Amino acid sequence: MLTKVGTRAALAMALTAGCLAQVPVIAGSWTDIEILKTELKKTGTKVLELKCKEKELMSYYEFEDKKLDQIVICINNIDKEDPDEYWESLVHEATHVMHACTGDYALDDKFIPRTYRELQAINPTSVEDIQAYGSWNKRQEVEARWMEFQAPEFAIELLKANCKEVTP
Repeated sequence: MLTKVGTRAALAMALTAGCLAQVPVIAGSWTDIEILKTELKKTGTKVLELKCKEKELMSYYEFEDKKLDQIVICINNIDKEDPDEYWESLVHEATHVMHACTGDYALDDKFIPRTYRELQAINPTSVEDIQAYGSWNKRQEVEARWMEFQAPEFAIELLKANCKEVTP
């Protein structure tokens, strides 16, 4: 079961550690990927590797209450041997898991202007792509795309802060 916990506490912890202002990084490590998968599993989210019909789709998150909660990594559309590409897809979808856990957003409102500015500086094309989204989920996409460039430790801690573990 996904439930909201203290995102403000997580952000305070991140600011104390200086994570929001750091230079963008990529995971580059299969260990980081396995740790994130383990933490996602604790929330009740499955991570599947499937062949996807859509040619340019790298990954997606499906959530429907307690009936469906899974991330799909499109193994035919990403380089499965490239941990950076795999990490970016996985952490992007993990951010959407955080959205499902909170029923809202992963980051506190006051950090969104900075998040948007950082994403614009890191990857302007990504910000342009987001403009095609409906207004109801632009912010979620900003958060998810920004998270692709954050340190793995930060992303994993934010997931833990936003999502409680499912009790077996």
